[in-house]
Amino acid sequence: MCEPISATIASAAGTGLSMYQQAENQSAQQSMLDYQSQVAANNQAIAQQQAQNALSNGEIAARTQMMKNDAAIGADRARMAASGLDLSMGSPTDVLSSDQTLGDLDTANILRNASQQAYGLDAKAMNDQAQSQLDSYRGGLVGWNQNMALGQFGLSQGTHALDQAATSYL
Repeated sequence: MCEPISATIASAAGTGLSMYQQAENQSAQQSMLDYQSQVAANNQAIAQQQAQNALSNGEIAARTQMMKNDAAIGADRARMAASGLDLSMGSPTDVLSSDQTLGDLDTANILRNASQQAYGLDAKAMNDQAQSQLDSYRGGLVGWNQNMALGQFGLSQGTHALDQAATSYL
């Protein structure tokens, strides 16, 4: 008569230990996913800052290029004027116009490259945000699954123990 009670107690103790181990494993998994979510959120913030820096650096580089363009055109004008050329018509006008066009193209390329770099970083920031949300969601599921599994496991083990106890008394 004592043996069924001992078996029930041993079964309950085994169930408790097993539930504890499962809870610890799932808690560790949830902590890992929470950490990964925070890392992804930090990466998102960094990528957004880098995108803003890329645009700012592009604007600065474009202004610098415009000043170089203006200086080059000014130097060409001075050289042509010192040579006695009429700057209002003919080849000198074409050369200065070409210099202006090429300088504008260089400036536009600088701005386009900065814009493309910022776009790539913005896309990375969006991906990092999505990863952060996914990891956070998965962490929540681990907690939910943990509670469900422990409840189901405990219920089945408790039912099994009660069945054993009832069978031993019959």
